[in-house]
Amino acid sequence: MDLSNFFLEYWYLVALVVLFFCGLMWSESELSAEGGMSVSPDELIQKTNRQHAVLIDMRPPKAHQEGFIVGSLSVPDMTVDLPKKLEKNLEKKPLILLCDRGIQAKELAKQLSKKYASQQVHYLEGGMQAWSKASLPLKTRGEK
Repeated sequence: MDLSNFFLEYWYLVALVVLFFCGLMWSESELSAEGGMSVSPDELIQKTNRQHAVLIDMRPPKAHQEGFIVGSLSVPDMTVDLPKKLEKNLEKKPLILLCDRGIQAKELAKQLSKKYASQQVHYLEGGMQAWSKASLPLKTRGEK
């Protein structure tokens, strides 16, 4: 049986495979269009340890001083235009945005994913509240 006969005889299987791949491609495009993948507190730790992720704390300076994740950078006025200093430090490292509840970080992650398509942009799902709820350590200014 040659290929053309197979397609004619089993057209319903071919159609099913084509529909499956179309659905798969559609779901992938929806994920990339949504941009900014969420990470859990555990995933944040893994990305920081294994991929040297850059953590950006978008909260106001006072909130950052009251408790922050070790190694996070306080950039309260974070916008879609990455500061030049920060842009140079990323070098294909994942970028993880932090805010109080994850809402602002998610919105900015979407925008950054569109603008910097080659950059991995994530946000902490549930924000710093999720980090605290997981009983993970926070550092405060003045602490050594």
